[in-house]
Amino acid sequence: MKKFLLPLLLGTLLLSSCGKSDMQLIRERTIEQYLNDLQSPAYQAYKLTRLQKGEPVDSLQYLQEQTAKLDEKVKECLATIQPDGSWKDIDYACKLRNDWSPSLHLNRISQMTKAYSLSYSTYYQNKELLTDILKALDFWSTSNPRSTNWWHNEIGGPMTIGPVYLTLQDKMSPEQLDAAVRYMDNAKIKITGQNKVWLCSNVMIRAMLTNDLPLFEEAIRGMKSVIKVENGEGVQYDWSFHQHGRQQQFGNYGLSFPSSLISRGRLFLGTRYAFNDQEMEILRNYLLKGMSWVIWKDEMDVNSLGRQLFYNNAMVSKANTYGQLLMGMEELDPANKALYDQMFREQILGEPNTLVGINHFFMSDMTVMRKSDWMASLKMQSDRTVGTETVNMENLLNQVMANGAIYLYQDGGEYNNIFPIWDWTRIPGVTCNFASQNDYPTYNRRIKGKTQMVGGLTDENYGVSAMRVEADGLVANKSWYFTDQYILCLGSDIESHNGNPVATGINQAFKKGDAQVKMYGKPGFEVRNEAHGAVEAVLHAGIGYYFAPGQNATLRVGEQTGSWHNVHADSPDTPVTGEVFNLALNHGRDPKAASYEYVLIPRCDEAKMNDFCAQQDFTILKNSDDVHAVRFADGTVRSIFFTTRGTLKVDDKIEVLHISEEAILVFRREGNHVFISYVDPTTEKDSIIITFKGKWEADNVYYDPETDTSVVELDTKISWGKRLEAQCDIVG
Repeated sequence: MKKFLLPLLLGTLLLSSCGKSDMQLIRERTIEQYLNDLQSPAYQAYKLTRLQKGEPVDSLQYLQEQTAKLDEKVKECLATIQPDGSWKDIDYACKLRNDWSPSLHLNRISQMTKAYSLSYSTYYQNKELLTDILKALDFWSTSNPRSTNWWHNEIGGPMTIGPVYLTLQDKMSPEQLDAAVRYMDNAKIKITGQNKVWLCSNVMIRAMLTNDLPLFEEAIRGMKSVIKVENGEGVQYDWSFHQHGRQQQFGNYGLSFPSSLISRGRLFLGTRYAFNDQEMEILRNYLLKGMSWVIWKDEMDVNSLGRQLFYNNAMVSKANTYGQLLMGMEELDPANKALYDQMFREQILGEPNTLVGINHFFMSDMTVMRKSDWMASLKMQSDRTVGTETVNMENLLNQVMANGAIYLYQDGGEYNNIFPIWDWTRIPGVTCNFASQNDYPTYNRRIKGKTQMVGGLTDENYGVSAMRVEADGLVANKSWYFTDQYILCLGSDIESHNGNPVATGINQAFKKGDAQVKMYGKPGFEVRNEAHGAVEAVLHAGIGYYFAPGQNATLRVGEQTGSWHNVHADSPDTPVTGEVFNLALNHGRDPKAASYEYVLIPRCDEAKMNDFCAQQDFTILKNSDDVHAVRFADGTVRSIFFTTRGTLKVDDKIEVLHISEEAILVFRREGNHVFISYVDPTTEKDSIIITFKGKWEADNVYYDPETDTSVVELDTKISWGKRLEAQCDIVG
């Protein structure tokens, strides 16, 4: 049993090594990290699962179980390897971009190498095993399988096999070592973001194979060069993460980014290459001030998954990866262990949520509101941002996913694994003119917004977000008003000319209990699986939905069937069925100037819904093609000016006669003092000039007595779409 303690001790011994060069020490640690199961992501996942279940973490038992599994896999590899070092079940000519079959060859070599190198494996120092490993390496070098996806050739393949080369370097012939270096040379220091981190890691291993200190240091500099806050790819000023252009990627590259750097950061501890305070602060803020907002009840928000929502339990899996990152940062940044531990306990272990408030990710066109017992997420796209992508035939039905998709979370499980059975023409919050999801294009694409008028303004207790949609022949003005108790959703100027009916999805989540419906003109709620027409309110799973009069709602509760193949071409076409709550508003075929007004009410019951139906604490001042404006009980008027011709009578003393730019404005008046919060949603203007009726005073005001109007100039320079403040006085 004592031989299982070796990996527990070796890492500590390496950390205290002295008299070695930093490169030599990092080389040894790289091999140790590769071989030691207790330094693997799989072990972190095991620890996380045990903690979630309240069970003790037994490292020794874990090692024993993993070793038994490893030995079984190696036994199968040895039984099936062919004389030339290949395996019959691998398609070496595979053209799939995602599930590339030759990757299995490298994985098997890696498993065999671990078994050969670990003293507690039954295959430790087994000569026959070593012969087969070298034979498999030779086959790879001579056959040189190439993927149609560059990632496998330059990143994935070298990343899998690089540690093998380091581990077996003294067992390889000069010719085999030359072949190894040539293969690792597929990776070059280039591009940006997470891809650069991976490439630099591969180059670092090549440098260690050749003992090339200048290249080694160049690779580390390249790796660390992405630990910065910037407007390109990588960590953004609002603590979101971009890759493949200005595209929010929390759940894809944005997870790999800290994972790779935490892993490399462990290698560099105690050396001159260790992360400095600024680099640690960026990693810390990214995880605690950025990604933390999109984790709820051990699930990652749908809007943050990126294109990787096609596999089973994606939302849970990605949240668990976030939990593993927090655990890794406790080791890398021990001075802030308490912060990571608290976030881990709340987001992953289910302790009461204290991360509350509202955050508009102004670099990513995304708004998230969190309360103690519910969360909402809104995803938009502008001509500045890529809303979503289809790559490697993943996320095939994404055409409208960033056109105002809003998801509401309470107890978890609302959307996890719903994607194969979704009606993708009824994505929650999205106004869509596709008649069927079969109309969606299935080629690789990145979908960028077409309008500048997309943005958000947030205070401590409320938020206003707005989007002008132009997509697939559809136009619409959409706005959302986030409060402590509900989310008001407005739409106007909805127009389409492609001959299809147009609808706005309200919610489409797994059925949890009965749906109750209240129709206009009829008393009380009744349990229904279908409803059409003059729906006043719906209750389901503790969420209330209120519709202003004159709208045409459709409710369907029942089975929906699809397959994972619908959203990912490489997944099986096996039918998947589930019961779904599907609520939408219908705007008719080829609508012109259509509009909507509805409210989402979390943590709602029948009594609360009846009270809301009887009286709302807001007044919609305008829901037109040029302005959306609402007065709330706190006295604020929250407004969006979609065009420069917009006018608005805010109250008996404030009247907007003209505005120079599209804008989001919140007005609050105390007597004659006017407080204006504002955002330039285009992020490009130097100022917003507003003409008000009457005489106003402030440093930025010009009064014209002939017309009795005041011109107020609101400075928006270098705001990046963030909230700004101004104050004026009304004097006549």
